[in-house]
Amino acid sequence: MGIQERLIEDVGLRRGVSRLTPEKIEKTVNAVLKGETGARLKTYAETCMRCGLCSEACHYALSHP
Repeated sequence: MGIQERLIEDVGLRRGVSRLTPEKIEKTVNAVLKGETGARLKTYAETCMRCGLCSEACHYALSHP
């Protein structure tokens, strides 16, 4: 059996994910966006030069063909 076929069980992760709700996810995302990280993400999104050099990973290039 190769590593691709092997399931690595993480009980703690599975337990944590089972407690997620759409409300908890939204609350967490909003907290990140309102904090320092959110400002960095906004700056990054607004300063894209659309050069295409990072087109395989760029959110703008991927969503605007």
